[in-house]
Amino acid sequence: MNARVLCVLLASMCFASTAMAQSSVPVKPRPKDTITATPPPPPPPPPRKRANPTGNNPGVPPCGTAGGPPCEPTPSGTRADETTSDAEPAVTTPAPRTPGGAQIAQRPASAASSRLRRELLVASTEVAEADHQRAWLGARGAQLLRRRTLAHLGWVLSVYRLPPDAVAAPLVAELVAQWPSALPEINQRFGALGIAGSGAPAEYARALIAWPEQCAGPIRIAMLDGPVNSALPSLAERGIHVQQIAAGESQPDYHHATALAALLVAPQAPRGLLADAELFVGVIMESDDDGPYTTTEWVLRGLDWVLGLDPRPMALNLSFGGPRSAQMQKALEVVTRVLPVAAAAGNEGHSQVAFPASYPGVVAVTAVDAKGRRWPRANTGAQVVIAAPGVEVWTLDGAGRGYYANGTSIATLFVTAALAFAPPGPRALDEWVAGHAIEAGLAGRDPEFGHGVLTMRGVCRRNDS
Repeated sequence: MNARVLCVLLASMCFASTAMAQSSVPVKPRPKDTITATPPPPPPPPPRKRANPTGNNPGVPPCGTAGGPPCEPTPSGTRADETTSDAEPAVTTPAPRTPGGAQIAQRPASAASSRLRRELLVASTEVAEADHQRAWLGARGAQLLRRRTLAHLGWVLSVYRLPPDAVAAPLVAELVAQWPSALPEINQRFGALGIAGSGAPAEYARALIAWPEQCAGPIRIAMLDGPVNSALPSLAERGIHVQQIAAGESQPDYHHATALAALLVAPQAPRGLLADAELFVGVIMESDDDGPYTTTEWVLRGLDWVLGLDPRPMALNLSFGGPRSAQMQKALEVVTRVLPVAAAAGNEGHSQVAFPASYPGVVAVTAVDAKGRRWPRANTGAQVVIAAPGVEVWTLDGAGRGYYANGTSIATLFVTAALAFAPPGPRALDEWVAGHAIEAGLAGRDPEFGHGVLTMRGVCRRNDS
C-alpha cells in the first residue's frame, strides 16, 4: 500500500471516530413548560376573563402570590367523618407555581375522570344488606372504597372500585336483578355553571326583578357548592357557615361560591339581596385542570347534610349541572318534599336542561340580561321554570375583586333568595312560580323563559297584610 492511500485511510478513521464521539454526548433535555396561571374553565365557555373596573389595578398579583391578597379563608367548618377501606391513592402531578412562587395543587383531568369511571355507587336499605352486596361484588373483583350512612335520606351509600377489566353494564344488571333498590351507577362528574364576563352595565338586577328593601325577617339559605372565602372584608362579618363534604384533596377554588355568597350577603359592591341572612355552605366541589367540579357521591352527602340542619333552611341553591343520576333523583324526591330547591339550567346552549334542574320537583332557572333577553348560552327546554338576572352581574371573585359574572349559576341564586324571602306553602310551588314571574317569551310557559322573568313586586305589601 503506498503512502498516499495510507494517509487517506488514516484520515477517514479519524473522521469516523470524531463523529461517534459527538453522537455519544448526552443531549440536555429541554425543561417542560411550566403552568403559571390558574387553568381556564372547561369548554364550551371561553377562557376566563375578568373586567377591571375604574379604580381596580390590572397588575394586582393573583391571590396567594407575593404581594397579592390572601386566598385562604379562616376555617369555619369541619369535615364530616366517613368510613374508608383500601382507598385508591390520589393521582397527582408536580404542582406548578404561579409567577409569585405559590404552588397550585392540581390533578390531571384525565386521571380524575378515569378514576370516577371505575367508581360504582350502590344504595342499601341497611348495613346488613350493604355487607351482602360487598361480598357479592367482592367475589367479582370490586373493592369497597367508602361507605356512609345517609341517615336523613334513608339509605347506606357504598362506593366500590371496579377492576380494570370489568364491564360495568352487565355487572350493574346482575346487581339490580338481586337488589332492585340498589340503584347502582357510576360516580359522575358535575360542573359549576358560572363564568366571568367583560365590561357591562352597572348593577341592574335588583331593579329588573323589583327586589323589595328591608322587609324580610330571619332567613336561612343552604347552598351546595365550592368553598367561600369568608375571610374577605365584605364577608367576614356575615352569617356564613361552612361544612367540608368533598375530599379536600385539591387547592381550594373560591371563585364560584364566593361570587354567589357575595350576591346574597355582601353589604355593598355588590349589595347583597339578603345581607342579614344565614348562609349554610356544603363544600362539595374540588378543582382540577378542567375547573371546579363535584361528583354524584358528594352531592348525595351534601343533600343528606342539608336535611340534617336544624332549624332547616328555607331554600336550597344548586348552581351546578351534569348528566341524570338515579340516586340523586331519589334523594331529591326526599329533599323537595320539605324545602324548595332551585338549580341552574346549564350554560352549554343545548335544547336540554342539565340535571338536577331537569328533575320535575326542582325550579330550573335560566339567565337573562339587563333588558330581559335570554342569555344565548343558557340551555332551553320544557323543564325551564323561570328566568332571572344572570348576564354581566356585578359580584366578587375569590380574592375579593369585583367582576361581571355570567351564567345560570348566577341567575339561580336570585331565585333561591326569592324562594327563601317569600316561601311557597306546602305543595304550592307551581302557584308561587306563576305569581312571581312576568311573561317574557311566547304566551304561557315556553322553553326559553319558562313562566317568565322573576319579579318580587308587591311581596312586602302581601307579607304585611
